[in-house]
Amino acid sequence: MITEGQQLSYKTLRHLMSLVVILKGRSVGLTYKEMQEEFRWKEGIDVSVRNLQRMLATIRDDLGLEDELVEMESDYHHREKKFLIRELPQYMVKLDGREQVAIETHIKELEGGTLREALTKVVAGQEPLSVLYTNDLERLVEQTSHAGKAQPTAQYDRNQMRDIETAIIGNIELSFKYRSQGAKKALPRQVRPIGVVYNRFAYLIAATGNREAVSYRMDMLQDVKMTDVSFTPKEGFNFKDWVRESFGVYHGDELLKIQLRFSSDVAERASKITFHPTQEQRRQRDGSLIVKMQCRGHRELIWELMHPDWLGFVQIESPDRLKEEYAEQLERAKTAV
Repeated sequence: MITEGQQLSYKTLRHLMSLVVILKGRSVGLTYKEMQEEFRWKEGIDVSVRNLQRMLATIRDDLGLEDELVEMESDYHHREKKFLIRELPQYMVKLDGREQVAIETHIKELEGGTLREALTKVVAGQEPLSVLYTNDLERLVEQTSHAGKAQPTAQYDRNQMRDIETAIIGNIELSFKYRSQGAKKALPRQVRPIGVVYNRFAYLIAATGNREAVSYRMDMLQDVKMTDVSFTPKEGFNFKDWVRESFGVYHGDELLKIQLRFSSDVAERASKITFHPTQEQRRQRDGSLIVKMQCRGHRELIWELMHPDWLGFVQIESPDRLKEEYAEQLERAKTAV
C-alpha cells in the first residue's frame, strides 16, 4: 500500500502514472537509468532509484498489475535490471483530446513513410474526436443535475467517424452514398476529405478532384469506406481560414459585405454575441446597434435573423442581395401553414 511518506514524496499519482505510461511505451523495457532519463525529459525532475523501486512496487501491488510488470536482465549487462509492462487497461493509455490533436497536427507535417503510418494507426485506434466532442457534451449534461440540453441531435456511427478522421489525417479518398436534399435516392460519391465542421449537426467537408469543397451531413452518409487512393492537399489551402469565411456550414455563396441594425430593444443582448469573426459593432445615439461583417453562408445568416430573439428587431441595411434572399426565405416559410 502507499504509505503516508510515499504520498508526501509523490504528492499526487501523476509521477506514478507517468512511470506506467513510460514503461508501456517501450516494448524492450527500461533500466533504472533509462527511466530516470525519461523522467527528466517528460517531467523535468530527478527521481532516485529508491523512489523508482517504490513506484514499481506500487504498480505491482496496488494497481493490480502484478502479472503485467516484467523484471528481466538487461541485454547489455546481466547484472542490470530492465522492466516493462505487457498490458494495461485501455483507459490508462487513451489519448485525451489535446494529445490527439497534437499527434494529428504532427502527422500532417510528416512525409509519407513508416512513422506517418504508425502514428496514423495510433490515432485511428483512439475514440474519434468527432465522437469525443459529442459524447463528452452529452456525458457532462447527463452527469450534471443542473444542466440540460434542448435541441435536435443526430446519431453518428463510431466506426464510420473513425474511418472519416483516419482518411482526413492520412489524405485518403473516401467513398460513400449520399442523398442530398431534394434528391430521389442516395448517389455514390468519391471525395477528398478535408475536415469536419460542427454546427447544429456535424458535417464532413470534402472536395472532388480540384473542385471547391462542399459539405455533407455526417449522419446522412451511407456505406462509408476508405479507398486505396491517396491525394495531395491543395497547396495554400487553410481549413480554419476557410471555415471562418462562412456564417455557417454552407459555403457556396458569394462573399458579401453585410450591415445589420439591431433596435434598442435587443441591442444590449446582440452586443454580447459574436455572430462572425469578421464582425464590427457600433452603438448608435438612438440606442440601436450596427453590426458589420463579411461572410458567405447567407441562408444560415437569414435563419439566425429569423430567430425569435431578433425577429422584428433587426433590419438588413445592406446589401440588396441579402434583402432579396431574406424575402425569398419568407415566401418559402409560408408553405408551412
